[in-house]
Amino acid sequence: MALALRGVNSMTLEERMVATGGRASGFDYLRIVLATAVVFWHAFTTAYGNQFAYSFLSTPYRAPIAVLVPMFFALSGFLVAGSLFRNSVATFVGLRAIRIVPALAVETLLSALILGPLLTTQALQSYFTDPLFFKYLCNIFGWIHYRLPGLFLPNPVSDRVNGQLWTVPWELWCYLALTVAALSRIVRFRALFLAATVIGTLALFGVEVFIHHGHMDPENGVAAPALLMAFLSAVSIYLYRDTLPWNGWGAAACSLVLLVLFLVPGGDYLVGFPVAYVTIFLGLLNPEKIGVLKGADYSYGLYIYHYVIQQVFVFLLPADRHWYFVFPVSFVLGSVFAGLSWHMVEKPALRSRRYLPAVERMFAAVSPRKPKAA
Repeated sequence: MALALRGVNSMTLEERMVATGGRASGFDYLRIVLATAVVFWHAFTTAYGNQFAYSFLSTPYRAPIAVLVPMFFALSGFLVAGSLFRNSVATFVGLRAIRIVPALAVETLLSALILGPLLTTQALQSYFTDPLFFKYLCNIFGWIHYRLPGLFLPNPVSDRVNGQLWTVPWELWCYLALTVAALSRIVRFRALFLAATVIGTLALFGVEVFIHHGHMDPENGVAAPALLMAFLSAVSIYLYRDTLPWNGWGAAACSLVLLVLFLVPGGDYLVGFPVAYVTIFLGLLNPEKIGVLKGADYSYGLYIYHYVIQQVFVFLLPADRHWYFVFPVSFVLGSVFAGLSWHMVEKPALRSRRYLPAVERMFAAVSPRKPKAA
């Protein structure tokens, strides 16, 4: 009550986190909104092809699309930073693995072993012996390959079964960077971590502007290294949560900065801190959860399944290849698969986290010990 009387502008981020019970529902709503927006955007790209994406993302109106995935990464950075400080490094890595790998493995296997044989233009023997088939299975481990033999060749995007998986390696790089920061204890010195993030941001911007001359391939909506910087910027904000304010005017100012940066050559590399602050501000809003979101996170399943559903629709119904058909069909079917993924794969996998401390103790018991000094 006292916090409420003081007003939101006087709250720090940490105070706001405490006021919302440590897990504001805004993050859950933000996940599903961002995932839905990505489905909406890909309805255009799968229906009309990469040339449409290139044309639109080269215009001044690209910001609402370009900001989506960096917001995902900023959200992840803020939340997993909390996970890192609540757990050992080994448990943290285990938690990231059981959150990402099981659902990704199931989606990969369904695409390769069921969808591919049903829709491929190749003979089954040729399909299952093609190197593309074996390479596609590497997706399970985050080594992303987009093609399956003879699949979706007539589609406007003919070289991708799951185009949205381009973000997975960058997510793994983010986790690796944070793990290295934890092992080296840099993350324990927040000023040093902040300085490293700022220097990295400026270095990427300098390379883009002075070496690449601000030229960027807009295929993915945003320069890929910007995702890493959005993640690390959000971790930096988490480290300073006790001093940074939770402020709507600050979020509005950062939003305006983002609009400008997405117009500036190389500006993608500078969006990390403003996009992180806007994301965290929205995430710390705490609206009441509707029933379907209580105790569930369908955003990951929707994200990893929607693209292949869109490709199937475009392949089977080329005469209806319009975004206003592709989007609702892929959203509804993607939501069904997301629900099945959460309840049958992701949630059961998350239950295994209770075994992580025991596994860590087991490895510690069998690891070589340093000899005692004489």
